[in-house]
Amino acid sequence: GAPDHYFLYLENLGTGDVYAWNDIPGNATSKTKYNLAPGEYSWKIRGACGPDGTSWATPFSTSEMYTLGSAKLEKSSIANLDVYPNPSGDVFNVTFTSEINQIILMKVYNVIYNEVYSYEFLNLSNKFNKEINLSNYSKGMYFLEITTKSETLHKKIILE
Repeated sequence: GAPDHYFLYLENLGTGDVYAWNDIPGNATSKTKYNLAPGEYSWKIRGACGPDGTSWATPFSTSEMYTLGSAKLEKSSIANLDVYPNPSGDVFNVTFTSEINQIILMKVYNVIYNEVYSYEFLNLSNKFNKEINLSNYSKGMYFLEITTKSETLHKKIILE
């Protein structure tokens, strides 16, 4: 069936420590885990259904890397990333700067990681501005993913 909650799996790649959260409501916007040590982490999420959370509704998403306690974004080829207004009724503006010429892939996914928008382009200028119209989609939480050859950035967006 369709997921009615989500399961988040987080692993510290340096220590091997694993953290898992089950029963995250479908409308949740964050999950906090305190006392995580700085380091490299891998996380993935999957949809679940049923009262005991053992029925999987979706496969795990692709593992994503995250560096906790570092200046990762300062070294990014993309800087000053902004998505506004957020939340929005239907149209989001995405702006950022990029000092290098590179192919950039921008996608928007819903909470069960189905792609709802995709745009690929060669960035030749320092500043980028793109309008994304999601008026044909359901209200709720979405994820903006911006991918270059060297990195992937994520932003949560809310359609209300």
